[in-house]
Amino acid sequence: MIYPKIFSDVAYTFGLPSHTGHSYWWKMSEEEDSIILEFGLPGIKEDEIEIKYKSENGSIRLFVKDKAEKEVLLSRQVDPDKIEASLELGILSIKAPILNTDRIIEIK
Repeated sequence: MIYPKIFSDVAYTFGLPSHTGHSYWWKMSEEEDSIILEFGLPGIKEDEIEIKYKSENGSIRLFVKDKAEKEVLLSRQVDPDKIEASLELGILSIKAPILNTDRIIEIK
């Protein structure tokens, strides 16, 4: 695990300036084989959310229509074809499987 356990339960906020009233929380944790991102988005519907994986810098970008956006740089290389997202009870969960590219290199 890249981050110490003490940080896995810390949530951070993001959103537009506070006078708009749109502020949300997010957190990142790492399991043995995946990176998990969670975003607290109460009152937001699926069709108001766009999620994009950016391969040039290994980040996930979340855009909440007319309210907020957040880009999170992932701590490990992930398999973009297997990233999954779900929205339940105002919590958006994104699971990004870690790409295992470790291998033994044979000397010829």
